Formats: sequence, structure tokens, C-alpha cells
Amino acid sequence: MSKTAKTLLIVWGTVILLIIIILLAFVLGKKTESTASGEVPKTEITTETTTASTPAETTETITELEPESPWIQKFFVDEFERPTNKPYISGTFYGKFSNSATTDSELIVKIVVQRYGKLYVNDLISISLYEYGSHLVKNSYSKSEEYKILILEESGKRLLEYSEMYSKSDSIYIDTSKDENTFINALLNNNTLTVRIEERDGMSSYLFDIDCTGFKELFESTDWSV
Repeated sequence: MSKTAKTLLIVWGTVILLIIIILLAFVLGKKTESTASGEVPKTEITTETTTASTPAETTETITELEPESPWIQKFFVDEFERPTNKPYISGTFYGKFSNSATTDSELIVKIVVQRYGKLYVNDLISISLYEYGSHLVKNSYSKSEEYKILILEESGKRLLEYSEMYSKSDSIYIDTSKDENTFINALLNNNTLTVRIEERDGMSSYLFDIDCTGFKELFESTDWSV
């Protein structure tokens, strides 16, 4: 390479280097000017605002339910086990019994109420006693067994009723003319009753409470005329 060519290369290199230095100085000067003026590059910031939902005010409505009644209306069946049009009212209750072999053992009591007759109308109650919750008390003798029934009303008044379990029967019956049945009148006029049944010539006694809720309404609304 000739001396002239080397000189040209040095000159051009120097020129390019000067241009680069000038450009850098210009850029740095603009940046410093921008900072000095207090201008800050604007950056878009998107802030997501979450609004908590406020539960709407609600008015609570409380419906007062009618007390559930243990009494239900059913109909007797014929010899073919088909329902007839003859109604009765029944309820199941729980208590305890005692005799010479046990004290305060489990007792289930099933009560059936009916009204019958055309010219002379009678009110009939039958009471079935299940000792130990499953053993139905029966009268296997040839004559009726007598029972004394003590009824304690809410007011503290005590009522006395005598009844029988007929021969070969499994229920105690209280059968009187219309409106003269002490037991039914007590059911109609109380919310609860406490009942004690005693064998007149035996050792067995039965104690249980009766919830009368709904009995009056059901008894008075039943069509007994059929």
C-alpha cells in the first residue's frame, strides 16, 4: 500500500470517529436537557379497581307453623280390607309401665276414637297397650277385666273413669252416650293430659302423656253421620 493510501485511510477514520463523537454528544445533551426540565416520560398505568358487592338488604319473613298433631283420621276396612266410609281418629303415645316383674319399662299406647249410632249416638274410645314397645296386652280369660283410668288435666283437676277389656279382646273400651264421655271431653278441652291406667285386680299400671294438639279440630270436622 502506498503512502498516499495510508494517509487517506487515517484521515477517513479520523473523520468517522469525529462524527460518532459528535452524535453521542448530541444524544447525551438532549437527555440531560430533558431531565433538567423535570419532564418524566409518561407511562400509562392501568389500575383495576375491584368494587366489593354489598349484599342487598333483605327482610326475613318468619312463618309461624301450626304445631304438628299426633292425631290422624282413618277409615275402617271391610272383610276384604277395603276402606269403608266409616271414619275414626287415632293417635300413638309413649310412656312406661310397671308390674310385679318390671318397673318403668317401655310402653306404647294406641288410642282410637269414634262416634257411632243414628238414634242414640255413642262416643267410643279404645286403648291398646304395648308393653316393652311390642307386646300387646290381651285378655285371654273368659270374663272381662276391669281397669281404673285416672286422668290429670292441665288445671290439676283429676278425673276418674272405669273401663273394661272384654274377654278375648286386646283393647280397653270406654263406651258412653254422646258428650258424656269423660275421656273425650278431656281430650277436647286440654292441650295435654297425663293418664294412669291400673288393673283393678292385678299388679300392672300404665303411665303416659297425651298430646291433644289438633284433636278438637279433627274430631269436630269429622263427618260421623255416615
